[in-house]
Amino acid sequence: MYDPLTKRWTPVRSMTSFRSRVGIAVHDRKIYAIGGFNGHDRLRVVESYDYNKNEWTTVAPLTKKRSALAAAFFNGKLYVCGGYDGITSLATVEVYCPEKNVWELGEAMTKQRSAAGVAVLDGYLYVMGGHDGMSIFSSVERFSPEKGQWEAVPSMLSKRCRLGATTLNGKIYVCGGYDGAQFLNSVECFDPTTMRWSPVTPMNIKRSRVSLVSNANAIYAIAGYDGAQFLNSVECFDPQTMRWSPVTPMNIKRSRVSLVSNANAIYAIAGYDGMSNLSSMEVYREETDQWELATPLGSHEGGVGVGVIPIPPNMLSG
Repeated sequence: MYDPLTKRWTPVRSMTSFRSRVGIAVHDRKIYAIGGFNGHDRLRVVESYDYNKNEWTTVAPLTKKRSALAAAFFNGKLYVCGGYDGITSLATVEVYCPEKNVWELGEAMTKQRSAAGVAVLDGYLYVMGGHDGMSIFSSVERFSPEKGQWEAVPSMLSKRCRLGATTLNGKIYVCGGYDGAQFLNSVECFDPTTMRWSPVTPMNIKRSRVSLVSNANAIYAIAGYDGAQFLNSVECFDPQTMRWSPVTPMNIKRSRVSLVSNANAIYAIAGYDGMSNLSSMEVYREETDQWELATPLGSHEGGVGVGVIPIPPNMLSG
C-alpha cells in the first residue's frame, strides 16, 4: 500500500490465488479483486480485502468467467464491464450488490470490449477504447443510470487498448496503451462540459498495460510494458505545470497492476512480471517517496480494474 503523505509503500496480505488481468474496485473500506487469469483459465472468483483485519475473504463469484475486464464502483454497486472469457471479448455487464452478496446481469455495452479503460464522472460510468479481438477502438461509451442504457460519446483522439484511465479536476485522463502498431506514451483528456478530447503532455516512457491513479493534486502512472521490458518505474503528472516527473520505482516489475488510492496511500495489487502472475501488494507513501511490500493476496492477479473511495487514515492498518 502506498501513502502519498509518507511517500512509502507498506506490505499487506496477498490474495488467496495468483491471477493477472483482474478487476479492482473499492467500497466500504474494502478492496474487491474480480475475475482475472491464473495462467491456465479465466476466473469467476471474487475476493474482498478488509483494511482493518488485513485479510482477504472470498465473496460470491461472477456469473461468467472473465479477465481483462473494466471494473468500477458506481451508485453503490460494483459494475464489471466486458473482458475476455478465453474464447471471445465480451459486451456483457455484471452488477454486484455488496449488501446482498449477489451478482445480477446489467445492461450490455454496445461493443465487445476487452482491455478497456474505465472511469466514473458526474453520474456516468465511462468505458473507453479496448479491443474485440480483431479491432482496437478509439470509441467511448457511457452508462446513464437515468436512461438505463449505454450511449456513445465522442471518440478518443487515438485508438488504444491496455490503456490507463483516471479522473482529475472534473476530467477523464487516458494514458498510454497499444494501438495495434506501437506502444504509446501519449495522453489525452476528456472534458464533459465541452464533450471534447484534448491532447496532454505525453509521459516520459511508453507504457502499455499501464495503471493510473489520482489524488487531489496529481496523477500517477505506474509500471506497465514498453514493448521491450516490463517496468517498475513510476511517474507523476502535475496539472499545474503540465509535466510528468519520475518518482521512486516499485520493488517489483509489474504490468496490469491494480491500483487503489485511499487515505493518502496507494495500493498496487498483483499484476504480471513477464514470467508469472503475482499476488503481492505494495504500498506507496508520498511523504517518504518509498514503496513497501504488503500482505499479498491469496490468489495471483493482474490486469485489474480499479475503483477509489476515500478512507480516513485511521481506518488503515499496516
